[in-house]
Amino acid sequence: MERPMILVVEDEAIVAKTLERRLQSLGYGVVGSALSGEEAIRTCKDKNPDLVLMDIGLQGDMDGIDAAEIIKDEYHIPVIYLTAYSDEKTLERAKITEPFGYLLKPFEVLDLKSAIEMALYKAKVDVKLKESEKRYRTLFERSSDAISILDMHGTVLDVNESSILMFEAKGSEDLVGKEFIDFFEDKDVKKAKHDLELVRKEGSIKREYTFAVISGKIKTIETAVTLMADPKGEPIGLVTISRDITSRKEMEKDIKRKLMKYQLQEGSVYMVQEPDPNISKEAFKDLLKLGFKGLFISRTPSNKVKGFGKQEFEHWWLSESEKDKGTSPKMNDLKKLIEGVDRDSVVLLDRLDYIYEKNDFKKTLALVNHLTEIAYLKDLIVLISLDPNLFSGKELKKLEKEVLDIEPVFRGKLPDELISLLRLVFEENVVGVKPTYSFIGAELKISKPTTRKRISRLVSAGFLRETTSGRTKVLELTGKGRNLFER
Repeated sequence: MERPMILVVEDEAIVAKTLERRLQSLGYGVVGSALSGEEAIRTCKDKNPDLVLMDIGLQGDMDGIDAAEIIKDEYHIPVIYLTAYSDEKTLERAKITEPFGYLLKPFEVLDLKSAIEMALYKAKVDVKLKESEKRYRTLFERSSDAISILDMHGTVLDVNESSILMFEAKGSEDLVGKEFIDFFEDKDVKKAKHDLELVRKEGSIKREYTFAVISGKIKTIETAVTLMADPKGEPIGLVTISRDITSRKEMEKDIKRKLMKYQLQEGSVYMVQEPDPNISKEAFKDLLKLGFKGLFISRTPSNKVKGFGKQEFEHWWLSESEKDKGTSPKMNDLKKLIEGVDRDSVVLLDRLDYIYEKNDFKKTLALVNHLTEIAYLKDLIVLISLDPNLFSGKELKKLEKEVLDIEPVFRGKLPDELISLLRLVFEENVVGVKPTYSFIGAELKISKPTTRKRISRLVSAGFLRETTSGRTKVLELTGKGRNLFER
């Protein structure tokens, strides 16, 4: 094993020679002695010692602290300070240069050996740490995934090149210092805040969100967020790893639109008014075939549930009986059951009227409100079936305000009100304009909810395409839509 080579920097020649002999007696090699800071720097450049013993109080224009700072910055050689002074001002200057040790003259031989061994060990650890940081930085910068480092409050501290590209930024300055939450599209901000709190408690999550990037484009991005901790386990920040899945999601939506009989969107609650749950069951079965996980809560015992073929799903009997796998119609029990459903699932709650019967309308309406919140946060599709004859007209209107209607995908002739909407978009597109939702509603003299429903039906049926201009959604006809007017 090679001996560590040490440079002695001491402007008193006798002291320097004495120190050299001590080092040799302890088994260390000596590259020589330097009488000044300038000579010490030259020797480090020429002989590259493993360690420098530096007297702080050197004579001349450059003292030991100035020399040590240059040696550290240019040659990365560890330095131990030797001094007869221990005043506060000198110590403060010395600390800034991050020395690997500090010995007060006069010192014992054992103290010298201990300081040298500790400094050499710390230097090796420091080298390994820097190599590790370099490897990490290389992986960080070269990763094809967009990686961001955040503080515990969600402020962006660092990003890699893939993040800059994904967010369509000019450089890291467009992202660093900003709140990560500010890049989410408005509809996903609440969900993102909820999920970040979840990470702080549980350590990690992986979700799909809609982001509004720097250019104004809306992108669907899959993001994994992980809590970072120090060696003591204390949280110190968050790391996000993201990838743009916009194209994949659009492809999935196109496939679903072609296969689905009904227009259903994740994160939404739909209500079907039907004495017998035919449409709601058909929609539920439709989604199971497309790969959604299913939860069916009904008034039918599990051994009598029929009509779903080989499709697998979880079934709970809505009953006050303790027999079979059931849940009571009590609000807390229902909330707990649905809150436990996996993300991207479909829930069919059959017979809301039974829940109404066992509670009251106020509690039933509160349950529906809670379901809209759960659906939004977990990207669920919730289907609610009820017998309209068991509710008053006023009660039905209150429920209808909180949910969406199940709309069939068009396979034949379009109704006149939808043709009128398409014609208006066509006339605007012809002159190079993509109309907004508000323009459509104003021109057709229909309410915002009605405008959204009609546009949603036409988008799902493939006649219209939504794009964005900044943060505003605008509309244009697809080839299928143009064919209605260009024949």
